[in-house]
Amino acid sequence: MREIAVSEESSARGSIKAREVVPSEHPICISGEKAVKADKKSAKDVTPRQFGKAVKAERKRIQRIRARASYSLFSQFYDFLKAEPGIPDILRKFHEVLDARHGFGSQTNAAYAAESLEWVLRDNGEVRP
Repeated sequence: MREIAVSEESSARGSIKAREVVPSEHPICISGEKAVKADKKSAKDVTPRQFGKAVKAERKRIQRIRARASYSLFSQFYDFLKAEPGIPDILRKFHEVLDARHGFGSQTNAAYAAESLEWVLRDNGEVRP
């Protein structure tokens, strides 16, 4: 089995180079019944069970990421932007999110910011629907 590794070199042009990977250089190469993990000092054999534990750990890490409030926030933004809202709707959503995260510091400042946003929209010909 031939494998190609792609690496980006830091140069003025940002060129990308490809080279053939020798199995001992590859971080994880599954051959037969064992997964071989390359180590800088020496090659280390990893049993399929150990490999399975690493996969389970990665799945748990992904579950933790998906449980974060920030993941939920970006997911909601993604769904909101998928509908291709207009500029006023995006700005109002932005204000709503900042306000929900206490980004304005107080209710008074949030009210002033909402008022400013409405005036910006009004000055630019966007009327509140």
